[in-house]
Amino acid sequence: MKLYKGKKPVLLDVEKASSFLKRLTGLLGKTEVPERYAMYFPHCNSIHTFFMKIRIDVVMTDDKSAVVRVFKDLGPWKIASCPDAKDTYELRAGSAASLNIKKGDILKLM
Repeated sequence: MKLYKGKKPVLLDVEKASSFLKRLTGLLGKTEVPERYAMYFPHCNSIHTFFMKIRIDVVMTDDKSAVVRVFKDLGPWKIASCPDAKDTYELRAGSAASLNIKKGDILKLM
């Protein structure tokens, strides 16, 4: 899947965490996240980085796909939560800034 901001593709490789195991582990165990990659967690408004070895950006969207919260450069042993969020994306640290993803942007998966 690809993630679009407006009509422009911003992330080319989006992996959906659809199984229980994938949702449980997410990016755990990764030593790096590829550029323009994200893991997508549908129906998720809270994540943690317990036991992770890397820093990540976390983008949370509401039921209309609007960005409601961006956590930048989240290190290990942290929690990111937003009660208004419906879905969550985990990205390589620095990706939210380099892609200029900010609150209010509409993100669509295709």
